[in-house]
Amino acid sequence: MVLNIIKSVMGVLFPLITFPYITRVLGVENIGRFTFAQSVVSYFVLLAGLGVSTYAIREAPVIRDDQEKMSRFSSEVFSINLVATVFSYLLMLVLLVIVPKFNDYSILILILSLQIIFKTIGLEWIFSVYEDFLFTTVRNILFQVISLAVLFLFVRQPGDLYLYTAIVVLTSAGAEIVNCVYVRRYCHISFKWHQNLKKHMRPILTLFAMAAAVMIYVSIDITMLGFLCDDFTVGIYSVSVKVYTVLKTVASAALIVFIPRISLHIERRQTEQVNAVASEAHNTMVTILLPVAVGVFVLREEAIAFLAGAEYSEAVMSLAILCGSLVFCLLAGYWSQVILIPFREEKSVLIATIISAIANLVLNLLLIPLWQEKAAALTTLLSEMIAFIYCYTCAKDKIQLNQAKETLLKVIIGCSAIVVIDYLVSLLSLSMILRTIIVISCSMITYFGIEVILKNDAVISICKSVYARIRKR
Repeated sequence: MVLNIIKSVMGVLFPLITFPYITRVLGVENIGRFTFAQSVVSYFVLLAGLGVSTYAIREAPVIRDDQEKMSRFSSEVFSINLVATVFSYLLMLVLLVIVPKFNDYSILILILSLQIIFKTIGLEWIFSVYEDFLFTTVRNILFQVISLAVLFLFVRQPGDLYLYTAIVVLTSAGAEIVNCVYVRRYCHISFKWHQNLKKHMRPILTLFAMAAAVMIYVSIDITMLGFLCDDFTVGIYSVSVKVYTVLKTVASAALIVFIPRISLHIERRQTEQVNAVASEAHNTMVTILLPVAVGVFVLREEAIAFLAGAEYSEAVMSLAILCGSLVFCLLAGYWSQVILIPFREEKSVLIATIISAIANLVLNLLLIPLWQEKAAALTTLLSEMIAFIYCYTCAKDKIQLNQAKETLLKVIIGCSAIVVIDYLVSLLSLSMILRTIIVISCSMITYFGIEVILKNDAVISICKSVYARIRKR
């Protein structure tokens, strides 16, 4: 768990280090070109992956100690993966020829498409099956450091867009090549194509359908912005999405730790414990989520200026909208991942994802021509809201939340203090950096102080846990 947390944090930290540099060096339009090309390639990566990774991680652990069976199973799913990869490349090449929009992005798409084959031969899922998290963590950090050094050394001007793209791809490729060598200690893999592959196809295609719905739900806004608008608009929106994605990743980490516990209690039919854990997860999420969303909202101009510079100031409005989306996204995540999935209601989660994806697609078609990147942010907000409402409707009768309304009221009072602090500081003539530091520090102290005074159980529990650990040491 610790190694996975380190890997996840590094996955957020390194982009935060490189992104402010890249946005300033390459400029808005080049960032837009890269982001659009990357969004296009992501669909072909998904098609090549075909749900194989999720399927293998679910099925392989029971046979991992039998090298012969593991080698046979791994070879079979790898063969399916490889055929899907070839089909993905053929489809991509056809679309590059027949879709006029792709003409100006063909070189970027071709460079980025190298990720498709390297992800296939990298066999990342095998290391999850054998729980070799030390190897994957050290490998990731090593190649991220190399990428960082090469990036700062060689990417110096807007004309280095293709070089930057190649560095991004080669960093990933290097890690996958190391995988190819290291994986031999676990099993031997070769290409096999016979009747046994049919037994894998149905579950793989089901998982692929879920992944495809999620991909449309998450990524379609950038792709459609690229088709319906220009590179500048995509570049502006990509900055807002970067902030939104980082916040979502960090805030989601608070939910993950509750899933094994609630699954265990559900399996044992311990209703009281299920409600207790579900309530703790919900109240903790609300306590952390709402002040983060409000804090980013009040400091949205400073966040954009710090991450990308004045050239991206138009991203402020879309980031403000995405702050609202963040709330509904994580509420939907709570009711789907923490409640519905442990209750084995995957079908409900799939339906919610498909409905949200369709809504996102239709709303983008209607609104992007009118409001560009602001429309993309708004459609994300509305889609997340739909997902939340559907998942909540399906899951609300399965658990009974304790003190949910009381906790929400206490958090709203604490968040109101953040807004007041921001307003008072704005009356002073301060530099952007000083204003940001004062607002963040005062808001954190005031918010947690108010929650302790109001006896918010989530905050008190966190404080007691930290105090106990310090005292123990």
